[in-house]
Amino acid sequence: MTITTEDEAAGEQTFTIQVGAEDEAGQYVMRASNSPYYVLVAQFTVNDFIERTREAYLAQPEEGGDTGETIGTEESETTGSE
Repeated sequence: MTITTEDEAAGEQTFTIQVGAEDEAGQYVMRASNSPYYVLVAQFTVNDFIERTREAYLAQPEEGGDTGETIGTEESETTGSE
């Protein structure tokens, strides 16, 4: 899996996460291309990486974001019973 991240301090970074085969203890070996280390990871943690689709990793727009509509104007607050 290739991941691209961006923040103000580090800028844009791209790295790859490699997941090895499951061993007899139910663990996986994982490695990130930006690290010299290999790690053993439990199956339940790796399942998130290997079972999710691309869409699950993309940032979703916030609910109630700017839709271009004005909310709470005088007209919308009028009940019509004057």
